[in-house]
Amino acid sequence: MTPTQQHATLAATNCPVAFDNLTRQLYATDASHYQIEPLAVAFPRDAKQAAAIIQAAAHAGVPVIPRGAGTGLVGGAIGEGVVVDFSRFNRLITDFDAEKRTVRVGAGVVLDQLNDFLCPEGFAFGPDVATSSRATLGGMIANNSSGARTSLYGTTADHLVELEIVLGDGRVLKIGPGHHSAMPRQRELLEDMVMLNALQIAERFPPGLLKRWPGYALDRIARDPANLINVLAGSEGTLAAITSAVVKLVPTPDEIVEQMCKLGRVTKDDIVYDMGCGDGRILIMAAKKYGARGVGIDLDPVRIAEAKKNAQDEGVSHLVDFRAEDGTKTDISKATVVTLYMFKWFNNAISPKLQKLRPGSRVVAHDFDIDDWKPTSVVHLDSERNGHEGIERPHTLYLWLVGASAKS
Repeated sequence: MTPTQQHATLAATNCPVAFDNLTRQLYATDASHYQIEPLAVAFPRDAKQAAAIIQAAAHAGVPVIPRGAGTGLVGGAIGEGVVVDFSRFNRLITDFDAEKRTVRVGAGVVLDQLNDFLCPEGFAFGPDVATSSRATLGGMIANNSSGARTSLYGTTADHLVELEIVLGDGRVLKIGPGHHSAMPRQRELLEDMVMLNALQIAERFPPGLLKRWPGYALDRIARDPANLINVLAGSEGTLAAITSAVVKLVPTPDEIVEQMCKLGRVTKDDIVYDMGCGDGRILIMAAKKYGARGVGIDLDPVRIAEAKKNAQDEGVSHLVDFRAEDGTKTDISKATVVTLYMFKWFNNAISPKLQKLRPGSRVVAHDFDIDDWKPTSVVHLDSERNGHEGIERPHTLYLWLVGASAKS
């Protein structure tokens, strides 16, 4: 096709496509030192539009370059064809399941955005890349990203349950352990390949080598060739485009809960208000270990029901009360200790109420401080530095002592 015909073929899809010079220049670079101007940039809103633009590109003979945030260092997000940007619209977080510890994410969901969503529920996504403020889950899957604590979290591939992908012919498929009927021919080829090359794979991919990117994950494929996630994770968009994924979650360690109680100096004489109580673990520990009474607040009635059941199972339901209500409107005047496992905006919203508590009351927040209120003390928890075995990533705890001056 001529360039004009290629443009016409791409523009005829129902997917937004940009051909202007400014957009193409902006997408000619990523975090690498390379610069390649693309023919066009597409912005699919869903898998259907992604399938349309990829199918059109195949028909026009144009290469497809799936792109997340462009934080890769080797130029994987740039090329001469059509760049398909999944970060603009594919940012939905759905189907959170606390019992199964899974959630579905769009390819454009940013890691920090996901962890902010999960934080009040007591969960997080394991791999903690340095570019978490902009790295997308789709890009992390394509690169099989990990982070500085790979020995604790493993890589992104270790946390995948299901992938929704678009193939070069425009087909939209779901792959993973629950989809063994998908792409039988490809699975058969993978099984034959690893069987014929098992000795070389074992030699070049020794056990314990967690962080390695010499191409496709042949070691993972050798272990489980039937699971196509093993070949897609780390393929950097060369095999298919990833539109969404169901990912596994890691729970907030009980060690953090205990440290929050210790920092708040909880005793049997305290009334603890836990804002964003989730499954109730903070109040349950405060009641069971220290004999404190408490009230847990959460907007989600499902989590409140879960918290009540957990309290009953632990034998402390007579000491704690869980309420499904808006925490910004809750009367906390009776509290002697307030724990905040919430977002920064929430901490700021109830700051005036916190500062009006009786002198000597303690406020403990996880990971997010409060604007214009200097904490009495700040504690950094890290399994590597502090020997807290249950902690899987760095955490910061803030303590405010109402009516007291801040300590250095």
